[in-house]
Amino acid sequence: MKQEIKQYNRDIEKHFDVKYSASNEVRRDVRVRYSLALSQQDLSLSDLRALSYNYFYSRTQMLGQPGKFILTVDDRDTSKGNHLQPMLDKLRWLGIEWDEGPDSLFQHQNPTKEGPFNYRVSQRKELYNKMAHSLLENKDAYQCFCTHDRLKEMGQYDRKCYSMGQSEVNQRMADGEPYQVRLYTPRKGKTDWMDIVQGSVSMPNSDLDDTILINYDGTPTQAMIDLVDDFYLKISHVIRNQTHMKSTVQQLLMCKMLELDPPSFAHLPNLVQPNTQVSLKKEPTLSQLIDKGFFPEALLNGIALLGWNPPHREDPAVVSAPLNVFMKSEMLLVKDIVTLFNLDKVQKQGVTYMYENMVLLNQLHLRQRFTYYDTLEQKRCVQQFRKMFQESVSGSANQQKVRLMNEAKMRKVMELLKDKIRFPSDLNSHLYFIQDPDPLINDHEKLAIHKVLRRLKLREGDTPQSVLAEVKQRLSKIADDQFNAQQINKVCSMVLYERARAKREVRNEDMFNLIRAAVSATEGMVSSPPIGEVCEIVGKQGVIKRIEDFIKYTEGLGKEGAKAKA
Repeated sequence: MKQEIKQYNRDIEKHFDVKYSASNEVRRDVRVRYSLALSQQDLSLSDLRALSYNYFYSRTQMLGQPGKFILTVDDRDTSKGNHLQPMLDKLRWLGIEWDEGPDSLFQHQNPTKEGPFNYRVSQRKELYNKMAHSLLENKDAYQCFCTHDRLKEMGQYDRKCYSMGQSEVNQRMADGEPYQVRLYTPRKGKTDWMDIVQGSVSMPNSDLDDTILINYDGTPTQAMIDLVDDFYLKISHVIRNQTHMKSTVQQLLMCKMLELDPPSFAHLPNLVQPNTQVSLKKEPTLSQLIDKGFFPEALLNGIALLGWNPPHREDPAVVSAPLNVFMKSEMLLVKDIVTLFNLDKVQKQGVTYMYENMVLLNQLHLRQRFTYYDTLEQKRCVQQFRKMFQESVSGSANQQKVRLMNEAKMRKVMELLKDKIRFPSDLNSHLYFIQDPDPLINDHEKLAIHKVLRRLKLREGDTPQSVLAEVKQRLSKIADDQFNAQQINKVCSMVLYERARAKREVRNEDMFNLIRAAVSATEGMVSSPPIGEVCEIVGKQGVIKRIEDFIKYTEGLGKEGAKAKA
């Protein structure tokens, strides 16, 4: 094992040829890894960030050539099923590719191998045992025969078995007595290292226990797996969450004991609640974010900004801009991220997780998806929008209506909604483009209409029906081929003007909210599309019919529909 370690250190030295940025750290060929458990079905947000940062760093263009991103598999626990492939599918949906490991780029070219090494814990058992044996030989580790019951009764292990003579150890092993292999951790002094993110770090060794390296059943613990896998796979940089700092101390101590050159470490700051340094109580998971409707490019964009500060954040004009302007600078594609990504620009302290900012980024990426610059791109965008609309709405009948909508009308809907919606599921609030409202069977529409009616402030003698009847009469005179937003708004303005001259004023917002309630069964909100453009898409006959249906519906409501309170 010692010869293998010496050869490893010689190989590593050949690749120390590039200075690393502001930290002035000499940098080797980049090889980073992330481990997935065989039974793992999801990733927390902070774990997804750690995985993504490893990916970004392996693809960074700082050095002129990409490194290698490796996925390893922890298959120690097979009792909870094999969920590896669904996890890999989620990563690939995000747009993340890995160079070595299961279903990797390497394996796509060499179907019988996952890479030049073995990437599953079960395939490396001999290596873990060899490394443990080296530590035992050097008296840096020892066999512990203490039972579960005894260990439960103490906090820090009392090292009862460390002083056991070798002959007793051999006899108890020969008798088949179960034991663990523990690291003999120095209790005095401290362990120092230069962390790429956290800077100079010093941790007292007294905080550490004699960590277990090999369990009773012979399986390696995470401490042993980290040491061996980083050595065996020639990992150059370990990028992980700040919560793993104690594990780093243990790994550095073992590297020192074995005279093994350690990888460089970068510990990412904790995710915290707004206006505090308190860790998030419940982080969202990758599956939850996917189910919510986040786009992959928006997710990677938002995750990249959970700690990393791209160059635009150093521009005072950008930082001081209003949120909607600032967020446009925050919108980055993966190609932008890997061009700019730099671990030196990751902050040390807790990072505030703002769900609202993630939503804004998703909205910006959604808008970008349907932005075009020529006729060919326009056609592609319309097709993609139709597909998204069809997949988002519920019910086969509605999906069929979306499929049959002509391209010109679909393009108008896309142009109108791409700046308004945040998620594809929001399209379910705009079904009025494909079907007439029916508050008699749709409680949501009924509630919206009643809210509009309650907020009306009409003059004595006016009713919602009388106002809409006048609007309908004017709209019906617009020629079919002239029924567009400009003409519709012009007619509505004339109704307002003539009513004002006749001292029968109606508030602008009341009239337009009534039209909106009649045509779309929605309330007027900041995110609502302009009602004139909505009417244009619905069409003249559709608008007239919906106003007539609305008048009939409100007439049946009694006093609330007949007269609004002043």
